[in-house]
Amino acid sequence: LAVRRRQEGQTEGNCYSSFILGLLYETGENVEQNTETSFSYYELSASQGYSKWLHRIGVCYANGRGVNLNSSKAFEYYQKAAELNDAAAFINMGVSYENGHGVDRNYSKAIECYQKAADLGNSSGFVNLGTVYAYGKGVSTNIEKAIEFYQKAVEMDDTNGLLSLGFLYESGRTKVDYKKSLEYYNKAAELGSAAAYKNLGILYEHGRGVGKDYQKASEFYQKAVELGNKKAEESLRNLQKRMK
Repeated sequence: LAVRRRQEGQTEGNCYSSFILGLLYETGENVEQNTETSFSYYELSASQGYSKWLHRIGVCYANGRGVNLNSSKAFEYYQKAAELNDAAAFINMGVSYENGHGVDRNYSKAIECYQKAADLGNSSGFVNLGTVYAYGKGVSTNIEKAIEFYQKAVEMDDTNGLLSLGFLYESGRTKVDYKKSLEYYNKAAELGSAAAYKNLGILYEHGRGVGKDYQKASEFYQKAVELGNKKAEESLRNLQKRMK
């Protein structure tokens, strides 16, 4: 019924209904999944120039969902959406420039796109800026700046910001501080991050910043697995062998 109503809405020129239909067909919610039909609805909604719709078409081209994979086309649609100040489109433009997908690699332009996304209030913009400075991508490595950007993302409850900060302190890219890693991973886990549970498992398994505790490590790995983290499955299996 919901799908039929949306279809009736899109025939009346309602681009929002077309976009929602696209999402339904892409995910298979209340209708048989069909990515090609999904893409056609996205195209219909995007014809009216809404940024989120244009951005979604770019994502489809980037991942070959309902259409042949075409990185250049993906970038083209990201650009159109970014012209309408779509923050997520700026993120994907930045990723494209950073990795040379659909466009020549250009770290300066990637940074520019991430900054624009951040200026629009997108926490991923801050995370990606932090990563650029943490690993010296097109700029001199600057851990202080990286931490500053990650902290801004953390203030917006961004789990990737928390994970990135935790990893900086765990890996030694700044002064090793396992207790800080534990703190950031715990916060990310509270927000439902599977990767955070896996990382907590590692800390407890090896006694980093906390007493070694195989039982707790096992519980954290199990939680990560339940949340869909494939890498945690191997960690859990290996730990269980050691516990026997």
